[in-house]
Amino acid sequence: MGSKTETKEMPEFQKKFLEETVIPFAQDFLGTPYESYTGERVAGLTPLQQQAISGYGQLSLPSELATASGIVEDVATMTPEELSAQRAQYAQEYTDLIMDPTRARLLREQDIARSTEAGQMTRALGGAGFGLSRRGVAEGEREAARDVAVRELEARIAGQGLDYGTQRLMSDIGLRTGAAGQLAGFGMTGLGAQTDILGRQLAAGDVGRTLEQARLDVPYQDYLARMQYPLTQFGVLTGAAGAVPAGYGTTTARDPMGTFGNILGGIGAVGQGGGLGAFFSDAALKKNIKKVGQINGVNLYRWDWNEEAKSIGADQYPSTGVIAQEIEKKYPEHVIIDKTGYRRVNYSGLYSDLGGI
Repeated sequence: MGSKTETKEMPEFQKKFLEETVIPFAQDFLGTPYESYTGERVAGLTPLQQQAISGYGQLSLPSELATASGIVEDVATMTPEELSAQRAQYAQEYTDLIMDPTRARLLREQDIARSTEAGQMTRALGGAGFGLSRRGVAEGEREAARDVAVRELEARIAGQGLDYGTQRLMSDIGLRTGAAGQLAGFGMTGLGAQTDILGRQLAAGDVGRTLEQARLDVPYQDYLARMQYPLTQFGVLTGAAGAVPAGYGTTTARDPMGTFGNILGGIGAVGQGGGLGAFFSDAALKKNIKKVGQINGVNLYRWDWNEEAKSIGADQYPSTGVIAQEIEKKYPEHVIIDKTGYRRVNYSGLYSDLGGI
C-alpha cells in the first residue's frame, strides 16, 4: 500500500504568482510576432578567391598539346602507300650517296685493268693473228665477269638501301612521336603549375573568408540569444512557480507499510514475475546482517551473501528482506525448506498478510 494524500487549496502566494506574473508573461510571449533575421549569414568570396576562380575559367589546353596531337595524328593516318614512298625516298638517298660513287670507282678500276691487260697481251703474242683471236676471247670473258660483278654490287647496294630506308622511316616516326610526347608533357606541366597557383590562391583567400564569416556570426548569435531570452525568462518563472516544496498545502496519511512495505512488495513482485515462488532467506546463508527497519512487528534486514549462499546460487536474489527463521515462528505458512536444506520465504504472501496489496 502506498501513501494516501488529501490535497488542500494552493497556497495564496503561489496562486497569486501564477495569476499575476507567469500567466501574463506567457500570454505576452505568445502574442510576440515572429521576427526573421535580416542580416548577412554567409561570407562571400574574397577578391583573391574571385581572381582564382576567374583564372580557372580562363584556363585552356596548352598549345603544346595541340601541336603534339597534330604530330601523332599525321603519323597515325599515314597510308601504306605514303609509308612506302617515304621509305623509297630514304632508299634513293642512300643509293645516290653510295651506289653511284661505288659504280664509278668500279668502272675506273675496270678501265685500268683493261689497259693493263691489253698491253700485256700485245707483248706476249707479238701481234700474231692467231694470238689476236685468243686475246679477243679472253677479253670477252673478263668483260662478262666484270659485268656480273657490277650487277652483284648494284643488287647488294640496292638491298642495303632498302634496309637503310626502312630504318630511317622507323627512326623518323619514333623521333616525331617522341617529340610529340615531350611537347605534351611540357604542356601538362605548365597547366599543372597554373592550377597549383590558382589552388593556393583559393586557399589563401579562405583565411579572409573565415574571418569574415566569424564577423557575420556575431550578430546572428546575438539574434538567437534575443530570441531565446524570453524563453529563458519564462523558464525561470515556471521554475519558481514549481519550487513550492512537495506536500506544501497538503496533508498526508501514510499506511502502516511505508517504505519498507514497498521493499517487501517489490521483492515479492520479482518472485512472482520470475516464477521462483520463494527466495532464499535462511540466516545460515547470510553475513554482515544489519537491521534496517520493521513492519508490523516483522524485522527487515540488509546483508551480504556468504560463500555457501553463492555455491547454491542464492546470491542471485535480493540482499534486503527478512530472516527466514524469524518468519517461520510467526508466519510458518510462508517458509519452506527446499532440497538444499535451506529455508526460503514467500515474500509475496508475507507482504499480503502484513497489510500490503
